[in-house]
Parts: sequence; structure tokens; C-alpha cells
Amino acid sequence: MDLCIKMSKPKLLLIADVYNWAIHTICLSLTPYLKIDFEVIIRSASDLTNEDVAQADVVYYSFWYMHNWFPQVIDIIRPYVNKTVVGVHSHYWFEDKVLTMPETDVLPQQEHIDWLCSFPILLAISSRLQKLCSSFHSKSFVARNGVDTDIFSALPLRITNPNPLVVGWAGNPDNHPGKRGLGLIREAVHRCGNKVVFKPAIGNYMQDNMRSMPDYYSSIDLYICASRCEGASTPIREAMACGRPVISTRVGDSTDIIQDGVSGWLRDRSISAFENKIAQLSSNREIIVSAGQQASTQIRKKWSWNVIAPEWSSVFKLLV
Repeated sequence: MDLCIKMSKPKLLLIADVYNWAIHTICLSLTPYLKIDFEVIIRSASDLTNEDVAQADVVYYSFWYMHNWFPQVIDIIRPYVNKTVVGVHSHYWFEDKVLTMPETDVLPQQEHIDWLCSFPILLAISSRLQKLCSSFHSKSFVARNGVDTDIFSALPLRITNPNPLVVGWAGNPDNHPGKRGLGLIREAVHRCGNKVVFKPAIGNYMQDNMRSMPDYYSSIDLYICASRCEGASTPIREAMACGRPVISTRVGDSTDIIQDGVSGWLRDRSISAFENKIAQLSSNREIIVSAGQQASTQIRKKWSWNVIAPEWSSVFKLLV
């Protein structure tokens, strides 16, 4: 008599920040793909228990969220560092007196380096962050942030020359004040006169309102990112997936996503740099149309979750 033995999949525990916030959204997006190789459990920082971590085969948590906002998570995972992958999602929490800028990266403080080096693997969400992490940790890997191309896909173009060019930005300016560059964008648009209108989407980005964002992107012609630092900008991906090209500073993974002059434009972080490019595009709308088409195609081929998820799975498998 043949015996059929069903092999159980290793348990992967993904620790999110807060339900419906940024890291939780990433966890939800990854889960359908990770389930091919793992039994996936998601817990928020506030719901996490010692038992959750003890029973998992592989644990994933995001350094900068947990270390600063949810210290109780650190206490829970401390005995289980050998089976934990640490996600490095941002440059922001590496900063002390020196700030990260588009042209300058900052190493973490020594206490953070010591903590990160106690884990077997670091997972960075951009090549820029991975390069930084590799300077102090021998096993740092890249697993990029993706976009749901079922929700965010090419939208009808709204470009007509008689109408003002509508420039967009999405986020919460009170989150890390001074980092986002909202004032810089407002001034650059103001200097362009009545040829250009600024239409920001102000607020926290949460899973609950993610499905309403395509309506916002359909109402703009061009997206702007003027941050001084980013890990991986979600709105950049979404806007490009919707066929809205982006003007961005050289922050985070913008240099990986945006093909300068083809699917968007990379510029210095100055009012004049943004003003000049916006004004040029306002007078040459066909360039926006072409770049938007390139952007949407590029995101669908290289940055959708079905393409990105195997990068995450391969890192988690290293600890199985």
C-alpha cells in the first residue's frame, strides 16, 4: 500500500507596521505569490506575540518602522534573530546630524549597524540601499517594491494643449516634514503661471484608499517627486503604471525605475530645475504622451508584483 505524505510548507511570518499602512500593503501584495513556497502569516506590530515568532520558520520585519515606532517587536524577535530577515526600506532612519540627499547617502549610526549585523540577512528595497547595506553587512540583497498592475494600468491620456498642464503629487507632508519637497513643487508650478495647475493628493496612503488612486492619476498629466530622500516611492510606480510620466529627484530607486528622457526625467532638487522642465513639457505635450506610454509599458514588464515577488521569495528561502 502506497503512503502519500503531504509535505508542509515552511511558515513565513511577515510583521507589518499597522494594518493597512505601507508595510502591510506590501505584505498583502506579496502573499499570493509567496504562498507558492510558504505558509504565509501576517501580523501587525501591535498583535505580534512570542508564539507567532517561535512557531515561524522564517520571520520578516522592517527595521526603520519597528526600531523607532514599535520597540516591543524588537524584544519579541531578539531571541530569534537567526531566522529573521530584516527589511531596509528607507534612508530616513539612518540619519542623525547628517541628512541623506539625492547625491549623498548616510551610513546608519553605529548602534543601528550593530543591531542589523546581528541578523543573518538584510533585504534592501533598492539597489542604492543595498549598496549602502553591503558596506557593513556581507549578506545584503535587493528585493524591489512592486506595483499592482491589475489596479494601476494605462489610463486614457487627457493631454490637450488649450488646457493647463495638471501636475500631481501624493502623500502626507506632515510625515517627515521637510523631506517631501512639497513647497518646492508649489513654487516651481507657481512660476510657470497659468499654463500649469498643481493638484496634490494630500493624506495618508492606506490600503483602503489604494483603489481610488487610479481616479486621481487619471486627473493629472504629470507626476512630481521632489523628495530629498526616499526608499522606494509608491506613487512614482503607480503614476507610471497609469501612463503618467514622472519628474523626480535622484532619490531611492527613482534612478532604477525612470529611464531619463524616455519614461520620465531626473532632475536636481531645485525650484529652477523643476520649473524649467515643467514649462518645457507644458509647451511640448507630445513628449508627455510618448513618455507616459513608455512608463506604463516599462512598469508592466519590470515592476509588477508577479515579476518582483520571486526576488523576495528567493531571499526568504535562504533561511529555510
